[in-house]
Amino acid sequence: MVLTAVRGLIFKQEGLETEKLLNVKGLMQQLEMREVLLEALLEVGSNFRQVKSETCFKSIAEILRFVLTLYQHEELVENKLLYTILQTSCSLYILPKKRKTYLYTLL
Repeated sequence: MVLTAVRGLIFKQEGLETEKLLNVKGLMQQLEMREVLLEALLEVGSNFRQVKSETCFKSIAEILRFVLTLYQHEELVENKLLYTILQTSCSLYILPKKRKTYLYTLL
């Protein structure tokens, strides 16, 4: 579910309903689900990709912000996921009003 939700947000530009977004964020508390998130983010890599939907863009930012908040509360640090989140946030952007806004500005 997490993998298809994140892939849908990034690659297919499909939005998530509030309920589904809350479920994905809840699943992020499990280490196994964070590995699934890592898989999806590695697919983006350092390739620049435009997100056309502002709703999708904000949903991606909300999920990543939640995972980054978990780092603050847990002693276990997954450096690869942290690095991938930072790298992906520099690669995803939206073009509202002809001006690029990168994902890292919302984190």
